[in-house]
Amino acid sequence: MTAPAAPPPGAPGAPVVLAADGLVKDFRAPGGPGRRRGVLHAVRGVSLELAAGEIVALVGESGSGKSTLARLLSGLERPTGGQILLRGRPVQVARGRDYRAYKRSVQMIFQDPFSSLNPAHTVRYHLSRPVSIHQAPGSRAAMDAALAGLLQQVHLTPAADFLAKYPHELSGGQRQRVAIARALAARPQVLLADEPVSMLDVSLRLGVLNLLAELCAAQRLGILYITHDIASARYFAGTILVMQAGSVVEAGPAEQVTQSPAHPYTRQLIASAPDPDRALAGSDGGTSDGGTTAGGISNGGTSVWGNRPSPPPALGATR
Repeated sequence: MTAPAAPPPGAPGAPVVLAADGLVKDFRAPGGPGRRRGVLHAVRGVSLELAAGEIVALVGESGSGKSTLARLLSGLERPTGGQILLRGRPVQVARGRDYRAYKRSVQMIFQDPFSSLNPAHTVRYHLSRPVSIHQAPGSRAAMDAALAGLLQQVHLTPAADFLAKYPHELSGGQRQRVAIARALAARPQVLLADEPVSMLDVSLRLGVLNLLAELCAAQRLGILYITHDIASARYFAGTILVMQAGSVVEAGPAEQVTQSPAHPYTRQLIASAPDPDRALAGSDGGTSDGGTTAGGISNGGTSVWGNRPSPPPALGATR
């Protein structure tokens, strides 16, 4: 397995392309017999900043509000409170021209590439529509060149081998690369990646994460990586935000958050991540509580996957 490159942090002084300031999202909870309808506080005053060329990971368990926050930032949901800023300017995401302009800058990559691609249409169809909308090629030759360029960016070459295929004819990793290419067709400044590898085979995950890191560095994209897996967040991102019950409970550089977690919930996430060193220590009759494992750092009985940039064990090999 080749050692991955360190995640590309935002350069010092890099402009903030997307920011959230005190975002709140409440949903009306259904009532029952003899009960009033309540309010579900899905996102509670979340603030974050995403700079050009920076990868920020948003980590939390299912139901913590991660995907709701992504939908707010993508414009699929309207916030109850707070504001979104694109390059320092407040954004009122609704419909019409302003909505289209915002969507050109902020694109989303969904968790399941099979359900996010229409099974009745080819790869050419999925890519040519956003190219027509956002790039307006003037001829068939220009369209073909644009499609080939998108597939080359996501390492699906030669393009002729993929353009006529349907989603069911592709592997899971190839489908997700097509979804990434579709997002790139808008020439965005920000990618919101909502669990982009959780539906893929373990052997394919590292390749997709490396591709996103490569695009971040080459195109100076800001990437918000949403995941429940703090191990992959440490490997992939420069900054980690930990979200619990709609609130960010801890934030900081990835190494600091994973090696010296300050919040009990962060320590729980780390302890639940697969760690072969901890398992090996247990199988040898030792204890995983309070000891330092080989290449790891003890923190309340947790070790954190050895020395970076070695990939965390859950990611598998490059393919």
